[in-house]
Amino acid sequence: MRARTRTVASATSLAVVVAAAPAVGADEMGEHCVLEVVGVADDGELLTSEPFCYATLAEVLDAAGPSAAAEGSVSAGSLAGSEMQLQQSGTIARHFAGSNRTGASITITGTDCGGGWLNLSSDWVNRISSTQNFCPVVRFFDGFDKSGASETTGSSTVNLGSLNNRANSVSYGS
Repeated sequence: MRARTRTVASATSLAVVVAAAPAVGADEMGEHCVLEVVGVADDGELLTSEPFCYATLAEVLDAAGPSAAAEGSVSAGSLAGSEMQLQQSGTIARHFAGSNRTGASITITGTDCGGGWLNLSSDWVNRISSTQNFCPVVRFFDGFDKSGASETTGSSTVNLGSLNNRANSVSYGS
């Protein structure tokens, strides 16, 4: 498993954040994880929490906050109706292993669509096929650290084209 450890220092504290997703094997393809952005490094790399994983997408939506939980369990089929709730809870993007927003997913939560980026964990490298953007623009790169060929998606984009199953890093916003 590829993990990056970043040290974040402030005037009052020092914290070490490890960004790595748990291994997802073929028998766990339905797993859905959430990465919460907890800070931004000087170079713009997003610092994330350990992933929180659930068996279903409905559980991710229910965990999104009180407004989602108040409506009860949400199925993947009613995902479009939950977009406003997720945006209010701070979701900036959700990436899927399958086309047309199917299969395992990783949800990135935070409040900034200003161009921050992250390197995907080894479990998600070369695995993203479709996306759901809550930032106006999400850019996928075939190299780490925003290098190599790129593909930009907008809010209406569903499936990746040239970078289908080729993304290694992702930028959110500008």
